[in-house]
Amino acid sequence: MITKTERSELKAVVRQQFRVLRAEVDQREAEVVADVEEQINAKYSDEDAAWAEAARLAYEAVEVANRSVNDAYRELMGDEFVEYAYVTGRLPSRPQRQRVALRQEASAKIGAQVAGALLQLQRQEADLLRTLAVGALETSEAHDFLTAIPTVGQLVPTARLAELEASLEAEPNVDPFRFDR
Repeated sequence: MITKTERSELKAVVRQQFRVLRAEVDQREAEVVADVEEQINAKYSDEDAAWAEAARLAYEAVEVANRSVNDAYRELMGDEFVEYAYVTGRLPSRPQRQRVALRQEASAKIGAQVAGALLQLQRQEADLLRTLAVGALETSEAHDFLTAIPTVGQLVPTARLAELEASLEAEPNVDPFRFDR
């Protein structure tokens, strides 16, 4: 049998280990997000290079135009001329729709995986801590107290889920996220 002191130490170790695991999940999420960004950048690198070349050509053309305009004003104004005439060469913004869609899709998938991993860690931590606590309980009242904690099945019965699924199948064009009906 595990002693009270050992249980205390084990609880502390379990909690610390699971804090580290949650931090590792966060770190892994950051790595995956960075990897997705790298893949998106690689996918569009040729397009980015083409836009950079177009911007370079536009900049050069604008510089030539500005020199010509300023030279013409200098001839007209002589000593009074101060370089102030300039032409801008604004390029249209680069299409971002595809990149945004990829980022959103990746973000949703990564978020779901992280949430699942964190939930799994919470379950495992709770199971370990419960095992430690249950082993220390000596009275039947204490054991009965634990059975009073509801389960997911009690909170959301399967019959209710089947009822919801049936209602969705009966109305296939209904948006389940619309609440105004």
